[in-house]
Amino acid sequence: MLKSISTKAKGNDEYDRVFKLARSQHELIEAFKLVYQSYFRAGLVVDNPSGMRLTPYHLLPDSEVFIAKIRTEVFSTISLFMDGAHGLPMETIYPVEIQQLRARGLRIAEVGSLADRRHKQIRYIETLGVLSRLLAQVAVGRGVDTLVAVVHPRHARLYKRVLGFKQIGDHTECP
Repeated sequence: MLKSISTKAKGNDEYDRVFKLARSQHELIEAFKLVYQSYFRAGLVVDNPSGMRLTPYHLLPDSEVFIAKIRTEVFSTISLFMDGAHGLPMETIYPVEIQQLRARGLRIAEVGSLADRRHKQIRYIETLGVLSRLLAQVAVGRGVDTLVAVVHPRHARLYKRVLGFKQIGDHTECP
């Protein structure tokens, strides 16, 4: 059974942090709002009246949304999409690369929808580390041996240096 974990900054109760799988409707909505706000600020999505960004893959039963919270506020999120009958989100732009991984017999899952309310860079890196470890534990528990992600070129270095990803496809425009 997977449980949430929490950390507390020394001597400061307002920084009680909880890292967990989003389970309530409120947590999911807050995560999808955070993704929209983050992607909108970065110019990656157009204005959306719902103020949320989620994909059809988020609605699949084997997808997971991980969150970091302080009290009731979701301040960071990342999602895991398992490979299955619907494929992976990145397959629309990298079908050859995904097929090559499958041909090698690898069990694949995609990491996506990473967003954070970055107030301090060091806190962002710490939070990303904890959420990534939680995501990796769930993925390994489900038999995944390869994680893939599509990232904006300005985030590629972070994924390579901090998370250990390797580039498998060329730069291309994302629809």
